[in-house]
Amino acid sequence: MAISRIQLEDQATLIVGETHDPRIDVHRIIENAGMYLFSMHPWGWRRRPPVPLDFIANQSWVTLPLDFGLGKIVGVSMNDNVTYRVQTTTLSDVEFRRSTTILSPSFYYVAPAWAPQETSTSAMVARLEVYPTPTSEDIGAMSLTYMAGWTPLTHGLHVANIPTEFDHLLIELVRAFAAYERTQDHSHVDAVDQWPTTIRLKQADGSVQANLGYIMGGAGQWGQSSGSNWNFTTAGLG
Repeated sequence: MAISRIQLEDQATLIVGETHDPRIDVHRIIENAGMYLFSMHPWGWRRRPPVPLDFIANQSWVTLPLDFGLGKIVGVSMNDNVTYRVQTTTLSDVEFRRSTTILSPSFYYVAPAWAPQETSTSAMVARLEVYPTPTSEDIGAMSLTYMAGWTPLTHGLHVANIPTEFDHLLIELVRAFAAYERTQDHSHVDAVDQWPTTIRLKQADGSVQANLGYIMGGAGQWGQSSGSNWNFTTAGLG
């Protein structure tokens, strides 16, 4: 069963005490532990299934999933690959292309960005800047694969967005961050990172998929194609 914020609060107060310094924020301890768990290793379970991204007419960006957070883009593709393709690039390149005049571009160029706060009390939100700016609404125009970030637990019954096999590691991190708040000694957190169980979880996570397919990137990359893979037989010489 997935672990909830209430259960994690109990783990934190085991360390800082039910009655603790009011400057210690138990909720912040949990959030710090969760974000640290996601950043300590490129866990395979952070990879999410492809999700559609919608174009809005005359809007130069698209909204990323709520759990993107400090995630990572794995790939972006167009729903219609015949008319347009898509290329990830940098924000400066997107801005440069916006300042030029290109007739009938065949590519969309995209780059992640974090929108400014709408108010001083609101959080920053991740989005994908797009060039050229879509001129019409297109639901599911793009498909995104990504590695998710930590989702804040804003309610006592909200559960962590991790596999249940990692609940124990999250609990240990919550305890370690609680100990840090109490003693200002970061060695508690470092110890969990080198914990034998943590090392075994990293090894197990990396072995979930034994075959990753053709080589991607570099001179040895196998080109992606929608054509058939022919099996030719070559007769021997002599």
